[in-house]
Amino acid sequence: MMKKIFALVITLFVILLMALTCPDKKAHTEAIRSAVSGYVNETLSQRQDDGIVMGFLGSLFVSKVTEVYLDNSLEVSNYLLFSVGRITFDGTTRVVSVGAFNHVFTSDKDDIRQALQKTDE
Repeated sequence: MMKKIFALVITLFVILLMALTCPDKKAHTEAIRSAVSGYVNETLSQRQDDGIVMGFLGSLFVSKVTEVYLDNSLEVSNYLLFSVGRITFDGTTRVVSVGAFNHVFTSDKDDIRQALQKTDE
């Protein structure tokens, strides 16, 4: 009987912790912007023909454009215990981030690369 009560208390504690630490839209925006900026910085650093100034300006430009785009098109649904960030592009809605325990998990670099390549086409 004591084990069941202990398990119930732990479960309720975890649920309460998840509810109190559910990330908001600002956290999702920052995490996605950081992921895209990291990918762009990595791509620019691999190119030898770009100068340091061009790399910096390109990174700054992409960061600002990403921030404006996310402010306008990112929709974050809060499900009390976790939150999900979605973006609709060309009629297709994609999940781009999931947040729980005050942390936002974003798409990996391969997904970002594929999404950016699709926009170039």
